[in-house]
Amino acid sequence: TKEDPPNMEPTEEPATPVAGPTSTPDEERTGANTATEDLLCDEELTGANTNATEDLLQLNDPEPATSTPITNANVADPVFDEAATTVVAQEMLILNDDTLEKFTADEESTSSNGTPHESITLEQFTSTNNPIDDDDVEPDAGTIASNVNIGTDDLPEEPSVRIIITGTSGYLGQHLLTSLCLDVASYTTPAQLNEGGIEIYAAFGTLTSFNDAIIEDVDHRVHVTKMSDVDISDVESMESLIHSVDPTAIIHLAAISAPLKCENDPPLAMAVNCPLALLNVVPAHCDLIFLSSDQVYDGSHPPYSESSPAKPLNVYGKSKLAFEEELCGSESQFRDRAVCLRSSLIVGPATPFACRKQTFLQFIHDSMQANIAHDYYIDECRSIVYVGDVIRTISHFLKVGTRADPGVYNLGGPESLSRCDLALGVAEHCGFDVHLAIEAEKAGLPPGPVPNPLDISMVSSKLFNVTGIPMTGLEKILEVTFPLVMSNKDAKLI
Repeated sequence: TKEDPPNMEPTEEPATPVAGPTSTPDEERTGANTATEDLLCDEELTGANTNATEDLLQLNDPEPATSTPITNANVADPVFDEAATTVVAQEMLILNDDTLEKFTADEESTSSNGTPHESITLEQFTSTNNPIDDDDVEPDAGTIASNVNIGTDDLPEEPSVRIIITGTSGYLGQHLLTSLCLDVASYTTPAQLNEGGIEIYAAFGTLTSFNDAIIEDVDHRVHVTKMSDVDISDVESMESLIHSVDPTAIIHLAAISAPLKCENDPPLAMAVNCPLALLNVVPAHCDLIFLSSDQVYDGSHPPYSESSPAKPLNVYGKSKLAFEEELCGSESQFRDRAVCLRSSLIVGPATPFACRKQTFLQFIHDSMQANIAHDYYIDECRSIVYVGDVIRTISHFLKVGTRADPGVYNLGGPESLSRCDLALGVAEHCGFDVHLAIEAEKAGLPPGPVPNPLDISMVSSKLFNVTGIPMTGLEKILEVTFPLVMSNKDAKLI
């Protein structure tokens, strides 16, 4: 069977909009008004003569995809170890059906150290942590689910590190939250730890199953509070959140990341992807890290550096560039404490918990495992980046502070790769039939509903000069993403 795959960009959790079309229950679970919009992400479907609706009806389930529960074996390691593949393979061998039950949806479940999990409302949370007038609270703005990983006696009254992550239930958000919970030294200094503990506020949209996700083996100095239905475009919601938390850093991942949805509703895209409501209440001591996109480039003169003209072709890219200007523009009050990361297509292992969408690598693997052939573009190129490298980069700026080197950075891998390069790489690594990856050219096809750049490969040397973090190539990414494990007589993929 020959079908055309969707181009998946699972870097961000869709934010809850202030206004917009009403969703049905099934649509709420997928996080978009249509399955098509949710999976299209940064681009239209690849290949010519594609029926997008038919393809996506086959690929999109009403419930989020379920992934393997989190263990140290399947967390995206921020630091690539040459022996990582062997370690992952050895630990994966012990996974079985019983292991899949280690994260329960029961409200009364406990974490690995026996601490109960609790749920409170946003109104209770704000009044408990930082009393404010009831008039300043939006009762329906969100629900708080506290993921208590340390005893209340151990939690400082005022943690020295208070981080808000928006879009935490998305692909990058889940991996980032897990890493911050497990590897405190990667993003804090000894002085900070001596002053107090770490409080992480994991804000996200409508993926309700994420409320019940429990991260095991959390560092005892970390406390996590999950907040659902947080509307980053709503002034009252942001005021109650920021005033209650008084964050030392905000990592902004949330956005409407489906370009078709952005194209169909530019005002909504701008309200959510360029959330002035958030900036209006950010305290002066708070550092800002923003996940932007390589979609700010037009694809006509690659490779792109930060000094290249930013000329986005679609509304999604324009909304990302608009928020960059608010943070790092010459007239911005935040330009001395904001970092904007123009991320390429993020790839890597599946998320530790259920997620609305995984990466393009998982799509390729699942298709080939089912012996389904697809057209893959040979002329749509990007500097794909490993999720662990993105986490290491964010952790670097958390540790040294954004004021040391504020500004805009390209965040891409060491290779310019086409969609077909990725498909062939998966086929060769996993032993699939390479003929399932059919070469196709995007140039010359009739324009689709969303204008998209062809080659937005980037040069990320500026970022390396600041962080010293080398980016991981495709071969090593595939080794970590799809470790080959011998089981019984045959090699299989876990």
